[in-house]
Amino acid sequence: MKVLISIFCFSILFSVYSWSQDLDQCMNFSSTPYYARRGVAAPSVTKLRDKALIVEYNSVFDVHPVSDTIKYPNIRIQPAQFDNNRILSDIQSFVKPELFDFVLIYTLKEVAGWIHSGGRLLDAAKNIGFTNSQIGIYKGPVAWKRLRAVPHMNDVLFLDRPTSALPHYGSSLTAFHEIGHNWIQYIAANFTIGPREWTPNKPIAYLAGCCAHWSYAFIPDKNGNNWPGIMYSGPTSKLFNAFDLYIMGLMKYTEAKTYSYTLQEDNQPTRRHEIRLDSLIAALKLGGLPIYESPGTRIPDLDPNMERINVLTIVVKGADEIMSQKDSNLVINLVNIMPEDWKIATWGRSTLASNLKADNFNQTNTTTNKDLAPAPFNAFYSAQEKSIKITRLDQTSSNINFSFSLIGLDGRVHRRTRWNGLDESINVSTLPIGIYVFTMVNGLNQVYSKKILIH
Repeated sequence: MKVLISIFCFSILFSVYSWSQDLDQCMNFSSTPYYARRGVAAPSVTKLRDKALIVEYNSVFDVHPVSDTIKYPNIRIQPAQFDNNRILSDIQSFVKPELFDFVLIYTLKEVAGWIHSGGRLLDAAKNIGFTNSQIGIYKGPVAWKRLRAVPHMNDVLFLDRPTSALPHYGSSLTAFHEIGHNWIQYIAANFTIGPREWTPNKPIAYLAGCCAHWSYAFIPDKNGNNWPGIMYSGPTSKLFNAFDLYIMGLMKYTEAKTYSYTLQEDNQPTRRHEIRLDSLIAALKLGGLPIYESPGTRIPDLDPNMERINVLTIVVKGADEIMSQKDSNLVINLVNIMPEDWKIATWGRSTLASNLKADNFNQTNTTTNKDLAPAPFNAFYSAQEKSIKITRLDQTSSNINFSFSLIGLDGRVHRRTRWNGLDESINVSTLPIGIYVFTMVNGLNQVYSKKILIH
């Protein structure tokens, strides 16, 4: 049985089962890499406090497919991903790439492809639903030695999408869901039968999951845990379930096999069934080689690398896009809450580092020389007006004592003056076409810098 199936089949499954449309990882993941066109300029890379990297290209579509609204009126079902290799190459001098397990990529505006896991760069264990012969073969960039995946997280406004039961639904839990797809849920070894097609003569595992997610057949337990948890199509609780922890290498088989969950039939909810880990392994065995190796338990049983994972958060934006204070706050909040939420999600068995601190961030190579707050301004080139427009973002700050410079790549200073915080335009109609570095320095000698293409 092959674990990977076509985008078309995934899409059909989602339309049939009508699961939550929040995290349609199955609908839009493309296994075909996207490559930026030749001649794309290097981005401007800055640090959002000590939390995340802001990676600014001339356009987001320098490194991501343009939305095809003719073929896909709903761009969320358009298979799409970033040029991950290009982005990782562009940012690797700003961090210690060998330390990171996951890189989350966000945008300011929604792009095609919705939210998905970005594919796996390493299959870390046998007997969890992957082709066993590929275990341990790393498929990522050499410099990023630990990297497991680059989830396609889409626009930052989804971070501000709570539910009444899960305030962090759109932020940390959605991120954990896509991180979780690095392992989960493929062990049921079935992609064509879901709860509505299940009958008692079929493996119970096929009632429990389909299409890389656990199904809606799970019912809450007596302790109020709303299973299946994070790896439903959209998280139903703050927790991974015991099967998830086993698959991730955080719980041994001998412990995981003691857990069971209750499932109900789709058309007969009073008919209930118990699902155990051995039920999943039995379904895996039906797949035979290459996904099953006797005795069917996870090899290795635990993954010591999962005791701590490092997650890098980046925002990819275009030069013409303004990152508002709300956008910045949403990203900062995500990075702040992930460590504690991850500890809860993994039952205290794993820790997560998310800040850009000295142990995983090479500060000497950044374009800033202090721990910066978000820039209180936005600057972009208006081709229509042949000018650089500066707009003030932070209306509350009294520290608007800036000087700015416009410098060519040859080092020549073309403009230099002071800025008093008012919106203004700088006429650059006489300057040659090319890339310039727009730099502002405030009274504390904090530097904000970005590249601007004048054309």
